[in-house]
Amino acid sequence: KAGINLVNTLSVTILLSMDEPGLVLYTLDGAEPARGASNTSIGGAETSFGLSRNAVITWRATDQAGNEEAIRQAFSHNCHCLRASADSQGAPL
Repeated sequence: KAGINLVNTLSVTILLSMDEPGLVLYTLDGAEPARGASNTSIGGAETSFGLSRNAVITWRATDQAGNEEAIRQAFSHNCHCLRASADSQGAPL
């Protein structure tokens, strides 16, 4: 299960981390992360990146056995996290 932490207010460091080995797929444009898609980045069990613009961060963790968690999403506006949800239907984290 991947989580998100936001640090700072002018620019943020996003940390996506899992509690077991696996991969985190994420996008910054709100699109569903998909392997091989040009807008999808793939990180290890702990992935961080800087963000200094508005974005819709969408991510999904997959463990080594291939089990995928539900898609999660966080909205950043002026480098503040406005809302985070567990899935595209808005279920809470």
